[in-house]
Amino acid sequence: MFRLARHTRPADPPTVQAPPPVTTGPARFRVVEDAATTALCLEVRGELDLAAAPVLREHVRRAVAHRGNVIIDLSGIEFIDVAGLCALTALTKEAREQGWWLELRRPSLSVRRLVRLTCTEGLFG
Repeated sequence: MFRLARHTRPADPPTVQAPPPVTTGPARFRVVEDAATTALCLEVRGELDLAAAPVLREHVRRAVAHRGNVIIDLSGIEFIDVAGLCALTALTKEAREQGWWLELRRPSLSVRRLVRLTCTEGLFG
């Protein structure tokens, strides 16, 4: 009986990556903070749905408590449902009523479609 010897090369040492910016949310949703501007920019990525909407609202409220001014970049949203749109609407209303500044920026195609279907273009005015 013959056995073939297997030759393996030594494993490469693991690479060390820098830790990512602060992220939170359900598995298919991320909020990434960018504090490089005067306002805190939150890059929202993935699916803004029923599970992610309360996470986004809470994240924005915490950001407002620390910075007062918030920009939400929506270019990374792949899917948004009515709960996600309601969260954006509620945050816009809270900003107006409580006197803090909120800007919704760069809506993705999914966001633009839902906004158009629901006649809520004023969110981005």
